[in-house]
Amino acid sequence: MNAGLADNDQSQPSQDGCDYFGGSIVVNIENNPPLPLRSSPPRMSIIVLRFVVLLFVMVTLMALAWNN
Repeated sequence: MNAGLADNDQSQPSQDGCDYFGGSIVVNIENNPPLPLRSSPPRMSIIVLRFVVLLFVMVTLMALAWNN
């Protein structure tokens, strides 16, 4: 009765390229775009410059609000 199950070893991948759910797994290496590289984090000088500019803007806005 279960003779057909002995021939189907599910620990080995099937020869026809189908997975267990019946769909095909296709990997086309030639047409895949390259993976993008991670961009480098901003340098410390850029971070400090942004902080100083934002601090100056906020102090200016607070001074204008205080005078009114």
